[in-house]
Amino acid sequence: SEAERKALESQMNPHFLFNTLNTIKALAKLHGETDIYTITVKLGKLLRSTIDNRESECKLSESMALIDSYLTIQKLRFGDKLKATVYLDPSCSEIKTPKLIIQPLVENSIIHGLEPKIGEWIVDVRVEKMDGRIFITIRDNGVGFPEGTLPEDLDELANSTHVGVYNVYRRLALRYGRKMTFSITSQPGKGTQVLISFPDDQGDKGSDR
Repeated sequence: SEAERKALESQMNPHFLFNTLNTIKALAKLHGETDIYTITVKLGKLLRSTIDNRESECKLSESMALIDSYLTIQKLRFGDKLKATVYLDPSCSEIKTPKLIIQPLVENSIIHGLEPKIGEWIVDVRVEKMDGRIFITIRDNGVGFPEGTLPEDLDELANSTHVGVYNVYRRLALRYGRKMTFSITSQPGKGTQVLISFPDDQGDKGSDR
């Protein structure tokens, strides 16, 4: 059938890509190019997580491993200018959430907050559990949102350069409904913080909407 044909074709495209990455990785190792080798390994992990559509959710420990891969690549790119700290509360490790809810926010922080900034770049990513709720915080010391541009209604992000943030917000809203909070605070020239909170429900699909 047409659906089966497309499914088989979609399997082949990543297969070719990963074979190419393995070739680059082997050549980098052969020639002692440790940075290229590391980037290729980490990029492979990022791509596998992004392309794999078999599961819509993953453990927070897996999400944070993805952040580690992403930040390793960025540190190799930007050098000592980028200072990153990552913390995962051990009690949150096995909790499942929608996939790719942290990486797009960290990427947005680096691209829009830090890259335009002169001087040291700092990004802090934390996942903690308090009173039965999960708190995810992404904080940077970047340029912040220009005065008057931070939307009061997060739905306005859908047609902005922060569409990745909107994507995360909507998927979390669909998963947790009104039990989820998603806030962005920003000071021009000082930085931005994204704070997400939702219950550790493990099975309750957010029926209270």
